[in-house]
Amino acid sequence: DVLRLVGNEQDTENPIVAVEDGIALTPRPSFTGTWPSLYVALKAAVESNGTLEPPTEAEASAGVQMRGLLLSQLKPLMQTHWHANFDDYGMGYLSEEGVFVKMRKMKHLVQAVLQWRDQRVEWRESSGTRLTEADKVMHPKMELVVSKSHNDLVLR
Repeated sequence: DVLRLVGNEQDTENPIVAVEDGIALTPRPSFTGTWPSLYVALKAAVESNGTLEPPTEAEASAGVQMRGLLLSQLKPLMQTHWHANFDDYGMGYLSEEGVFVKMRKMKHLVQAVLQWRDQRVEWRESSGTRLTEADKVMHPKMELVVSKSHNDLVLR
């Protein structure tokens, strides 16, 4: 069993389907249902190849150091950290409205993965379900910000 219906109302017209953690955490090119594995790889790329970012006042007072990685450097790292056949162009998914959304740039893919991560965390907290393996790999939270020194975005 790879998929299961979730929720109390199991609406047959618009069911909510969940993928088992083992599948979601396994890299599979072109399968956006494995986005948690993308999050893990993005995190690993930033941790191993990112540079230390100047801390904000809040980060400095908390003693936190952040690493950041330019988005333009990410694609070859994803081929190393996620899957040799990684390609950011042409991946897609069905939106909540049932419309196919095709991602044409790395920025769109990273934004989608970060959004799905936030939605997953919010859903788990509101539903009161226990942490699963997929939930455990989604910390810390990453963000995409404008670089202060390059014409690029930084994943941190």
